Amino acid sequence: MEGMAMFTTKNKGGWMGCIDDMPSNFELERRHIDTYGGDCKVVASKREFTSRDTVRLALDRVKMTGFDKQTWRVFDHRSLGRPLSLILFTGMRIKQ
Repeated sequence: MEGMAMFTTKNKGGWMGCIDDMPSNFELERRHIDTYGGDCKVVASKREFTSRDTVRLALDRVKMTGFDKQTWRVFDHRSLGRPLSLILFTGMRIKQ
């Protein structure tokens, strides 16, 4: 969702920079093990198809099948006073 909102950004790297900043599955597993410890091994490979690749493919499809100047607004709806509740994300194309 954040990547769609970044279609119209003027930041260097644009929406592709948003994807490149995502940690890989390997990095996420390593961070989890470093944080929580235990007798765990990293099972993700640096060469496997990752969630970052999935996001890149999905955003490519939205970008290529949509209009050149499409603009998206993305919102996250968090429950107040309930930090462990699920977060609802919504995205709306406001300009074609």
